[in-house]
Amino acid sequence: MAPSRAASSRSTPDAASSGWSSSLRPPLDLKPALLPEDADDDDDRAVAELLDAALEGDLARSKKLAKQLMSKVGMSVDEAVAAAAVGVTGIKRRGPLHLAAANGKVEVCKFLIRSCEVDVDAADADGATPLILAVQGVGSTTTLKILLSRGADPNKADSIGVTPLHIAAERGSYEVAEQLLSKEAEVDPICENGGAPIHVSAENGHAKVLKLLLQHKADYNRHSRSFNTPLAASLIGPSLECLEILIEAGAEVNAGSPLTPLVIAAGKGLTNCVKCLLKAGADANIPDENGKLPVQIAARQGWKECVKILFLVTTPVAQYADWSIDGIIQHEKSVSSDAQ
Repeated sequence: MAPSRAASSRSTPDAASSGWSSSLRPPLDLKPALLPEDADDDDDRAVAELLDAALEGDLARSKKLAKQLMSKVGMSVDEAVAAAAVGVTGIKRRGPLHLAAANGKVEVCKFLIRSCEVDVDAADADGATPLILAVQGVGSTTTLKILLSRGADPNKADSIGVTPLHIAAERGSYEVAEQLLSKEAEVDPICENGGAPIHVSAENGHAKVLKLLLQHKADYNRHSRSFNTPLAASLIGPSLECLEILIEAGAEVNAGSPLTPLVIAAGKGLTNCVKCLLKAGADANIPDENGKLPVQIAARQGWKECVKILFLVTTPVAQYADWSIDGIIQHEKSVSSDAQ
């Protein structure tokens, strides 16, 4: 038997060719789960064809196949997709709305929601909803508006806690973030591997989105297992602009365990960030978990400019025979060499 259209070669889907990839979620592979070529079930093959049509934005073919499934099989589109997934792949597959939403196929989305009454909050194997894939895919604000207007839950997260707002913050998608927040998206949800949206936007240097989150009362001192505080996250990028925005908002410059923002900045040799933190009241005498001060950490890494700045505001350490800029650098190099 010849393969179905879903198995045929075609141009790369728009969302897959966008050049952007999320670090919070698995790569966006939009190819529908295909039936084996020897599968004889016409209904299952119709499901595979419908998924392909939705992905490509082929409205006429989507209507034809959906009508075939609903009239002949006597199931809803959601039921037919679920039955095919269990029978053929053994896993929960994405439905046509997931694929159309990810690829920004607006008319197909409208048809599936209005005429087929598909579940706008259906979850795929990773727990992702069409709304999550819409933001992760081409990020169409029109598609987003349609999903939200039909009751899509902006706070429904995937299996590791990633919400649509996390992804908008990661991409720097201001209009998307604005739409989600206008529909009462929670501003501070924590996911397993990225903290809250405020951490994600700060890490990626998206100052405009960061300001938007702060306007919606995001917690600028929010702790997460991944990034500690938003200030710490801004130093991962790093983004001096985001660091300054957070400090201006009132972020605590000495918060962080075991690493304060100043310890992180010193270790990375971020001279301008060190200056910014010190100006805001950062304490150069708070050590890391090993008892090392920021000036010692900078010296060990060879960041002489940082050492010069931190030296002026650090209390002398008793065990140093020569408490000077060059003396600290020499001492730390010697200790580092001995440790190796």
